[in-house]
Amino acid sequence: MFAHRALVLSLALLTPLAHAAWPDPSKPIRVVVGFPPGGGADALARAIAPALSDQLKANVIIDNRPGAGGLIATDLVAKAAPDGYTLYIATPGSFTIWPNLRKLAYDPQKDFAPVSVLVTMPNVLVTGADTPYKDVQGLLAAVKSANGKFSYASGGNGTIGQIAAEQFKMLAGVQMQHVPYKGGNECFSVV
Repeated sequence: MFAHRALVLSLALLTPLAHAAWPDPSKPIRVVVGFPPGGGADALARAIAPALSDQLKANVIIDNRPGAGGLIATDLVAKAAPDGYTLYIATPGSFTIWPNLRKLAYDPQKDFAPVSVLVTMPNVLVTGADTPYKDVQGLLAAVKSANGKFSYASGGNGTIGQIAAEQFKMLAGVQMQHVPYKGGNECFSVV
C-alpha cells in the first residue's frame, strides 16, 4: 500500500515536467540512482520511469551508480549538462549529511535544481527474526557485552542509516563496528 501511495504522489508531483518543452524528445532522459539495483531508490526510479516516459514522450533510462554513500552519483549529476535530460533520485546523504562531513566537488545549493519530493520514509531499527534480540533492551545488552565487537551494516558511509546508527551509539553509550555496503539492499542480505 505504501509503495502505491508513493507512486501516486510521485506522478502528481512530476506532472509539471510533462508541460515543459523538451527540445529533442528522441534523446533519452537519464535518471541516476546512487545505489545498486534492487534497493529503495532504485525501486522508486523504476516505478516512476514508465509514467515519466509516457508523460514526456521520451525514453527514460535508469542509470545506477552505486558507491560512496551516493557521492559517486551525485558528483556525476553535478557535472552533467544542465539541459533537463539528467535527473537524480537524491537521498539525504548527498545534500544534508555529506556537506557537513567533508568538502565536496559540488555545491548542493548551486549545482542542483529541485524538482519534487518523491517519497518520505522513517528510519526503523530491525534485527533478523532468528536473532535473540526481541527488543531494544536485549539488543543493548548484547552490544554492551560484546565490548566493541558487535557490528552493524548500512547502505554506506554518510548515509542516513549510518548516521542514525551513530546517533543510537552515542545516545546509548555503546560501541559498534560499522560495515558499509554500496546500498541498503546489500546489507540486509547479510545481517
